[in-house]
Amino acid sequence: MRLSLKSRGGESILEAIIAMTILSFGVMFSSAIIGSSLGNVHIAKNRVVAVNIAREGVEAVRNIRDTNWLKFASKRRQCWNFEPQSDPNTPCTGADNELILPGDYIIYKQDTERWRLNDILNMDSSGPDFPGSHAKGDTFRHEGENKSYVWDGIAWIDFATLYLVDIDPLTDTDLDHNYTNDTDTYNHIYIEEDDGLGIEAEKTIFRRTVKIQYLTDGGGLISTPGEFNAAVPSSLNRMRVTVTVIWRDSRMEHNVKLSTHITDYLGREQLNG
Repeated sequence: MRLSLKSRGGESILEAIIAMTILSFGVMFSSAIIGSSLGNVHIAKNRVVAVNIAREGVEAVRNIRDTNWLKFASKRRQCWNFEPQSDPNTPCTGADNELILPGDYIIYKQDTERWRLNDILNMDSSGPDFPGSHAKGDTFRHEGENKSYVWDGIAWIDFATLYLVDIDPLTDTDLDHNYTNDTDTYNHIYIEEDDGLGIEAEKTIFRRTVKIQYLTDGGGLISTPGEFNAAVPSSLNRMRVTVTVIWRDSRMEHNVKLSTHITDYLGREQLNG
């Protein structure tokens, strides 16, 4: 039986509609796969950055230990776990030097060479609801958000947020003949009024905190405050350092956590756990 021209035309239109429908589903499916892949690549990239930022935090605490060994060469056992701000010209148990107590900190570079610690939990009560004006360096602990802030003269800045800064104005990293626009170092931009922590700051999505804990020779957690006596610091042989980096994207919150043990080295033979 011979088909009429009208019947053939109807079949052609129907075939075109089916083909276009199949093609549309194919394009939509491909777009979804590409979008998902790009999102996964972005998450993976941020995770690589976060891991390196966390690793830097661990190595920075180890650098403080090593620097104390050099500063207090004759008293390594007693001085290995003292604040990096400690004065090498006075005994490490003196009034100008403080033991690194257990707690939560940020670790940052004050200039191109020195690592510093700052407690982020024991804040003053000078926050947004505190009566009167605020001065640079005023701090505030927001218990509801579980965050600590510092007043930089204009706004409250989250202590733990990392910024990309140019920390060394004497080096032209990108070779553009501008020595103050190389935002190539992650750092906390403001701690106290006199701290210069970098210029040309660019806020990032990352927050970094460092938890310091002490362990017994057997590996148990030392939690009694009375045990942290600067008069007998050599009894503290092992420090547990846990660095957490948190960031949020359009989907959810992510985190990376790295932990290690740092010892006074010379007392390592006493460790059992």
